[in-house]
Amino acid sequence: MKLVICVVFMLLGLSHSQSPDECACAESCPEISCPAELRVRDRCDCCETCLGVEGSVCSEEIGRFCALSDHKYGFSCVMDPTGKDRYGECHCKHPKKGPFCGQDGVTYKTKCDLQVASWMRVKRNSSKVDVAYHGECEELPILTRRPGNVNNRTGEKVYLACEAYGIPTPHITFRKITQLEDESEMFEEMPSDRLNMAVQIRGGPDKHKISAWVLVDPLMTEDAGLYECLASNTQGSVSDKGYINIIH
Repeated sequence: MKLVICVVFMLLGLSHSQSPDECACAESCPEISCPAELRVRDRCDCCETCLGVEGSVCSEEIGRFCALSDHKYGFSCVMDPTGKDRYGECHCKHPKKGPFCGQDGVTYKTKCDLQVASWMRVKRNSSKVDVAYHGECEELPILTRRPGNVNNRTGEKVYLACEAYGIPTPHITFRKITQLEDESEMFEEMPSDRLNMAVQIRGGPDKHKISAWVLVDPLMTEDAGLYECLASNTQGSVSDKGYINIIH
């Protein structure tokens, strides 16, 4: 009798934990987009799934786990304390908030993201990545909008626009370039003392972007020529030029 009861309970346990319906594999596996080092087999060994990073859904119940969960700079699955949600989210165990600049020149949101990247590099037989400094990695400015050329008649209103991105946020300067007789160049920073010119600069529209305009109103003959937009920060500078041409 005891043997019968034991066998019945064993069958019930097997039915509860490994029922055919629970672990029935689909005909095809869903597409996943994570590096090979973060791919693991699901709990039914049917398909590959991704280890979670910051903000990823996690749950032992559905077999979704966080990356480097056993490491002090790994991710832990944080469940809803109210118990209303069956699933949790992967969150970095490191208490200090990011961003962090890695020695590879990449900005990481958390120390754990950097640790995962370092772990993957080692798995690929490359060198590990350490923190270079706390904060975003500095970047040379790039022009996201260039001044271009403007053609108009005297007496009209014209402007040249320029936009740049960089870390730290660049500073933009407009300069008029005049070719001298000895083939050297003279740079005149705008608006100089010109009463018909104004330069407007504002941050944005995105983080670390800056936009600038040089407004000419009214356009006069002496305003024609070559103008340069120069964007600079601690990493260097970049520039581009545009003409203001007078239509006769």
